[in-house]
Amino acid sequence: MALWQAAGLHIRPKGRDSREAFEGQLASGIQTAVGIEMEQGDLIGVVLVTHDSRKGLINRLAVHPDWRRKGQEKTNKRCRGLTA
Repeated sequence: MALWQAAGLHIRPKGRDSREAFEGQLASGIQTAVGIEMEQGDLIGVVLVTHDSRKGLINRLAVHPDWRRKGQEKTNKRCRGLTA
């Protein structure tokens, strides 16, 4: 949540962005969260994607403002699936 807030995303902590809702979305198997972290373990970006076996949608994409437009997607190979 801290990364989403820093990135300026509107958060609904009692709705779709609650911990329970997020865990349910990930457990459903149709939503995936992928994070981008730096060598020291700082999470600098996250993307939430949904698929229905035919097409995929980017639901939310957040990159910490300090790391925007620095080319991390080209140089950073540390992407990982996230769990709630």
